[in-house]
Amino acid sequence: MLDATQGVAEQDRVLAQKISDDGRACVIICNKWDAVVDKDSSTYDKSVQYFREELPQVRWAPILFVSAVTGQRCQKIYDIVDKAIKAHRKRVSTGILNEVLRDALLWQPPPAKRNGAQAKIYYCNQVQLLILVYTLIQCMIKLTPYFILHYTAGQRPSSYHYHFCE
Repeated sequence: MLDATQGVAEQDRVLAQKISDDGRACVIICNKWDAVVDKDSSTYDKSVQYFREELPQVRWAPILFVSAVTGQRCQKIYDIVDKAIKAHRKRVSTGILNEVLRDALLWQPPPAKRNGAQAKIYYCNQVQLLILVYTLIQCMIKLTPYFILHYTAGQRPSSYHYHFCE
């Protein structure tokens, strides 16, 4: 829950990083939307862009602007939280994971040993649902750069159609 009139505080950034690191579901709810002055047709889009830029760790999370005073959009909170939980618990097929992995490997192939042997990653599989755990089946695991694992983990929300509302 953020204050739409105050913007993002350092504590909000720390919490967003923790949510991202722990692989949790997230919904960004901005309260006091009624107190935002000089609203026009682009205020909503500018506000969404601001919160996406200030909280890049959870850029995939839906944003809902509400007003507790007037009750504006408050009835949507439970619906959007339910959708976030459902999306978070979604099983990602091995085929989609392998597409993301293929893109990562095209972007940066694994390094080769001095003798020319190159690590081969055969496929990727989702092992657990609630905490994102993936298994890469490969040979020569010590050769696989950390950034490939980080890239594939960082791709979950956008690559797997995690978005469900805007």
